[in-house]
Amino acid sequence: MNTPERIRIKDIAKMADVSVGTVDRVIHGRSGVSEASKKRVEEILKQLDYQPNMYASALASNKKYTFICLLPEHLEGEYWTAVEIGIHEAIATYSDFNTSVKINYYDPYDYHSFVNASEAILALQPDGVMVAPTAPQYTKGFTDQLQALDIPYIYIDSNIKEVPPLAFFGQNSRQSGYFAARMMMLLAREEKEIVIFRKIHEGIVGSNQQENREIGFRQYMKEHHPSCTILELDLHAERNDEDNEMLDEFFRTYPMVKNGITFNSKAYIVGEYLQSRGKKEQYLGFEQNGNLLTYDKKQHVRVQPRFNPEADGITFHLKAVCTDSLRTKLSDEHADATPIISRICGPVEKVNDTTFIVSFYRMGMNNPRRTGDICLLASQTGDRKYKSAVQEVSIRIPYRNTEGQRQYILFPGLPDVKAESGSLPLKATSDCGLPVSYYIKEGPAEIKGDQIVFTPIPPRSKFPVKVTVVAWQYGIAGKVQTAEPVERNFYILK
Repeated sequence: MNTPERIRIKDIAKMADVSVGTVDRVIHGRSGVSEASKKRVEEILKQLDYQPNMYASALASNKKYTFICLLPEHLEGEYWTAVEIGIHEAIATYSDFNTSVKINYYDPYDYHSFVNASEAILALQPDGVMVAPTAPQYTKGFTDQLQALDIPYIYIDSNIKEVPPLAFFGQNSRQSGYFAARMMMLLAREEKEIVIFRKIHEGIVGSNQQENREIGFRQYMKEHHPSCTILELDLHAERNDEDNEMLDEFFRTYPMVKNGITFNSKAYIVGEYLQSRGKKEQYLGFEQNGNLLTYDKKQHVRVQPRFNPEADGITFHLKAVCTDSLRTKLSDEHADATPIISRICGPVEKVNDTTFIVSFYRMGMNNPRRTGDICLLASQTGDRKYKSAVQEVSIRIPYRNTEGQRQYILFPGLPDVKAESGSLPLKATSDCGLPVSYYIKEGPAEIKGDQIVFTPIPPRSKFPVKVTVVAWQYGIAGKVQTAEPVERNFYILK
């Protein structure tokens, strides 16, 4: 059926041979419509893929909506300040919808404060609630009553899966803690001790997010750095004047600790303490082909070198160096260690601290936002005189190579294998004679050279287990084009 650019209710009514009022009742789920008419209207709505104009409906109804947001108490400039700004901007943007918002607060270190604040909200019976949850047992008491009153609610910052909301806006806190541990150990390297700093009051850390981030952090450390000791320092949430004294005592007891983390916006407390104790800054830059690269303060990523590969088209070089504070020349004012470069994300594999190769992976080769972006991180450990330092660098590789000789990959099919198989050889070739590489797109396996090596099959997997491998060849800029990647599927049999 040909669909006009804008479908009106009167058009649907004409097609269904019913009144405009009947169509309106069907769209909004109201009674008073015969089954035959309802079925006829619903079929046309489905054929047209009709979506109601909610903006027009809201204006026409002239109804006023009141929303209440329940957030933790905080200081100006801390994390929740930005959330408040966003709330007020949303209300201003959608003022035509006759909405108003009120922000209530609770003490994140006092569960009873959350209960009292939630009871005050229930008494007002708003049209909707946005809440930053506290501990699940106290949050559930609030959400149970919201459900009983048929008041929709959403979560922000922290999600409680056992008490599902209408929607959740925030990050996966365990994953962020896991990633934070990885980033920290790029700095700490082979250090034997690190420290977790917390703001805590009577055993309460102040948010579910902090607890979950720490779980993810410890999971990474257990998997990748099991011999590293994780120390803890709990600072009093209600007695800020004691912070420096407690930090002094900690560093007297553990003088060799150089790396620590905190899982909320109180990180500035430790930063200000370290500044006050006189540790010097270190500054990092990058050299390419013997030249110090430009540091541009106006850019989000301050250093952005050009992709300048060797003759194979995929190997490139980059060196991290210590510089002066302006990043205009090399400097001897730094800790004794040598800066290293590590991969953050993107299609790259590290060979050594100055050599890298383009290497596509599970993210794929057709992701417009990720395929061509390589992100690396230079890091320099600190010592008793200097702070640790990091500097991000972003490289945009051309994808695809579109000039030169066209290139095709021949990749023979792969046989199914038994679960006890250890590996499977790969024999893809390029008609240009260039070496072909591979990545695993799906399944319990990894690539090692020209072989698939099978990894443990997850316990609840259903056989046969599908594996997808992709063969690729990047080409050589100006000489050989990027080949169309070729996928092959096979199954692991029980």
